[in-house]
Amino acid sequence: MKTFRQFIKESEDYRGMHTSPGPDSGAPLHDVSSNGIYPSDFYSHKGFRYYSDHGNDYDRENHDKIVRYRNQPDKKVWIHRAIPTEVHKKAMKTENPIGNMIRPGDWVTTSKEYAKEHGEANLNGNYKIASRRVPARHIYTNGDSHHEWGYHPD
Repeated sequence: MKTFRQFIKESEDYRGMHTSPGPDSGAPLHDVSSNGIYPSDFYSHKGFRYYSDHGNDYDRENHDKIVRYRNQPDKKVWIHRAIPTEVHKKAMKTENPIGNMIRPGDWVTTSKEYAKEHGEANLNGNYKIASRRVPARHIYTNGDSHHEWGYHPD
């Protein structure tokens, strides 16, 4: 019988092919203009128009959320991740289920709707959504999309 660690090691492909942004390669939710990721006008009245995807219903919500978290590194934010159903089942049998579903270095989102879209598109509908609250300083963007973040706790 496989241990949970062995199962996760074999299931690493659900993380995605590229690594998530972190302290060395991104900007934290509470200051997306740090590290040169977004210009300071991200927070202006023109920020949404300049930097949003404008492709779905939750773009405005996510942009506004980023603005609300500015300069508040300890303010808690909900993060979400679509994970394969099998990973969810295995994680639920461990002492720290959520810690085994959302791990340091994982890609996460602040939008549950975005996580659902990801699960449908990339996990063929065979997924569960894992969610947890973390301080704003624990998630980082590389500026590609304000829907995708790297989870890197202190």
